[in-house]
Amino acid sequence: MDIEPVRIEEANAEAKKAGVTGRVRFAVQDFHQAGFGEAAVVTIYLYTRVMTKLKPKLLAELKPRARVVADQFKGMGDWKPKKTVNKHRHPVSLWIVPSKRKEQGQTVSEIAANRRRVQYARIEKRRASGCEE
Repeated sequence: MDIEPVRIEEANAEAKKAGVTGRVRFAVQDFHQAGFGEAAVVTIYLYTRVMTKLKPKLLAELKPRARVVADQFKGMGDWKPKKTVNKHRHPVSLWIVPSKRKEQGQTVSEIAANRRRVQYARIEKRRASGCEE
């Protein structure tokens, strides 16, 4: 999305050249009012301070495992990129939206332990109701 219609026209033309028009969507829109809930990938070309302000909205609206890619400006405060590539003129950084549980401070091993407890509880419930596995 961009507030400049000419940028959207350029993006649509490039998507057509690349043969990906059915897989991408560009819109003339202000990102402050936009919803990100349907996006699997968000690409950003914004100053670091603006990206940092946008971070809470991205984390709140994007689904877990959605990707955020930023060209040139690589800061999102305490949310560090998973990867940064410096093969071109400007760095390109990648962030992966964490699961909601992980955002609440749980580690990966705590999440796995919780899943095992839930699975065990389901098995015990089936056994108690006479439905052995």
